[in-house]
Amino acid sequence: MKIKTVIIEDIKSYIETLKIMLSIYPQIEIVATASNKAEGVDVLKKHMPDLVFMDIQLGKNSGFEILEECSDYYKTVIFITSHEEYAIKGYNYKVLHYLLKPFDEDALSIAINKTNRHFENQTNIIDIRNSVFKINNLKSNKIFFPDRNVHHAIEVDSIIYI
Repeated sequence: MKIKTVIIEDIKSYIETLKIMLSIYPQIEIVATASNKAEGVDVLKKHMPDLVFMDIQLGKNSGFEILEECSDYYKTVIFITSHEEYAIKGYNYKVLHYLLKPFDEDALSIAINKTNRHFENQTNIIDIRNSVFKINNLKSNKIFFPDRNVHHAIEVDSIIYI
């Protein structure tokens, strides 16, 4: 499974370093990067990533501002920052892990392993949910369509055109 990933960091050299460090993980697919709030909002809304690596302090803005504005456009976040005092606040924003700068390959490996487990668990939950919907579908006159994290039930008789 590919994990669609965005990096939001205001220091370009950190973006490049993180891209190199992540290149050894074939499941991580970096689809975009951003270096400020406006770019961050744009890439989250455009790509709707599974995973966001984000610095908390982005110039005059904070990563929290982006996460509040785009709460429906990402699945989980790994903070990459030198501001450890924000760690507790971060867990209100779908934060999976917290990497304190400067971090090394071992710290990143721990974060990626945690990410893999997170998405494997999500996939298992979705598989179970789909199985339940298929069983229910056999007993009813409805078709269930997945849409992000929700399934919609449609009466077969109400379908006019497919």
